[in-house]
Amino acid sequence: LLFVDQPAGAGFADGPPVTNGSFGAADDLYMALQEFLAKHTQYRGKDFYITGESYAGHYIPAIAHKILRENTRGIEPHIPLRGIAIGNGWMNAAIQVLDYPEMAFQSCTAPHVATRK
Repeated sequence: LLFVDQPAGAGFADGPPVTNGSFGAADDLYMALQEFLAKHTQYRGKDFYITGESYAGHYIPAIAHKILRENTRGIEPHIPLRGIAIGNGWMNAAIQVLDYPEMAFQSCTAPHVATRK
């Protein structure tokens, strides 16, 4: 199990942000994964899953796409991506926020005075 705080400069990571955008973060993480697998050969060929939450709704599809693209190009070490999981992903605010009131009402997280108006 490998935990990565991404992008560089976010969360518990030290230093300033060094990338701009989801695809730049995917490039950085892919390079880090390649270096990790080069140094720790016992993990090569193991099934690989990517998970995250919230803004990872942007980062996970980007890194998954990068891995699949590089695998198709024959870049080694090959990363056998088997799946992704995104919890409460923040993917498209303009669409997602439209459903927040109904979601809050249906999940009983809205105050009991809320109505369907």
